[in-house]
Amino acid sequence: MRSYCYLDFPRSVAVNILVGVALLFVATISCQSAKAQAQNTPVDFEADTVTVDEEKSILIATGNVRLTQSGDILTADKIIYNRATDDARAIGNVIYLTTDGFEHRADEMELSENFTHAIATPMISFFADGTRIKARRGEFNQGAKSIFDRSQFSPCNCDYDEGDSPLWDLRSFSSSHNPETQTVIHQNVSMHIFGLP
Repeated sequence: MRSYCYLDFPRSVAVNILVGVALLFVATISCQSAKAQAQNTPVDFEADTVTVDEEKSILIATGNVRLTQSGDILTADKIIYNRATDDARAIGNVIYLTTDGFEHRADEMELSENFTHAIATPMISFFADGTRIKARRGEFNQGAKSIFDRSQFSPCNCDYDEGDSPLWDLRSFSSSHNPETQTVIHQNVSMHIFGLP
């Protein structure tokens, strides 16, 4: 004879648990479908010069390069795109603006998955509210969690191009940003005031 284990929850708690699980399931599916939809959206680009090497399946765009996909915009001095692998490398003054208000800057950025995944070493990312994360290495996934290695996080809305520096910042081994929950999690973190721990 089989024995069954039943948990005795009040009806309202059981309903809340079921609703929570259903919402989590729907959120996961909608996040995955949004990313899949972005990967299937065509990429529009413009540049001063475009060179195509048919033999190597490489396209090189130089001078005022601008890529646009689903409202996201990437600008760079040069982009080398490998059609065989669907990977690209953006070089020089790279700025990646996302529809959710992020601005990622780097000297070079590796792009894949139809330009929805980016890795840069180093990377500076500005949030919509002006806070920033500077990292030795940053990895951005459209609609998913972004990871920043050896990061410095600051809520200061400073003019970094003019040499302004924040009063304080958080430095961590790794930071991650979840766009769904709008949270930043720091691992192995220390606070620095006037640059001192």
